[in-house]
Amino acid sequence: MDNSYGRAQLVGYSSKINEAELTNKQKQESRNLVIAALVAPLIIVAAFQIAAFFYTEFSRLAWLILGIVLGIIIMIALLVQSTKRKHVTNFEGELVKKQVRKKSSGDPQTGMIETYYLHSLIFRDTKGKTQKYSERCATKEPTENAWSRYLQIGDKVRYHAQQDFFEKYDKSNDALLPCVECRTLFDIALNNCPQCNTTAIKP
Repeated sequence: MDNSYGRAQLVGYSSKINEAELTNKQKQESRNLVIAALVAPLIIVAAFQIAAFFYTEFSRLAWLILGIVLGIIIMIALLVQSTKRKHVTNFEGELVKKQVRKKSSGDPQTGMIETYYLHSLIFRDTKGKTQKYSERCATKEPTENAWSRYLQIGDKVRYHAQQDFFEKYDKSNDALLPCVECRTLFDIALNNCPQCNTTAIKP
């Protein structure tokens, strides 16, 4: 393994994001979503029919209808997720702001309320438009969110939408690099992620 990677070489975007290894993984993930969308409803309907033997409060027809409705809802949700992944767009821009907001969801009447923190990164893209990226986290600490920890205000980045991955333009001052597949931060001198062996995204 060659660790003698020059700092000057770490400026610029990498073409490795388009290598067959990564594009094949992306295609496989899309196929898995479609398969799950087709198989999940069948499993749910079968499970509800089994439940009908043990819980006789409802007729078998009622269980069947409930299973079909729930199966269709899950199938639509998975297909929508698959479609959205195909239509998100890449962008290049500069990180201009970080935000952390305390949020909650649930039903106050039952007391079932979940509190979480929404970590957001605000970018200004090359067209002058604002791009916002948010993730839910358990705490407000910046270290809780991988992208908040890795990216700093003023960083120029390229967002690879299909991989949901931010690539810095200038990595010459970085000691660590995020893995495009598992998000592990690893030694930038390495050519592959030590956790999953995916190719490092660097020039």
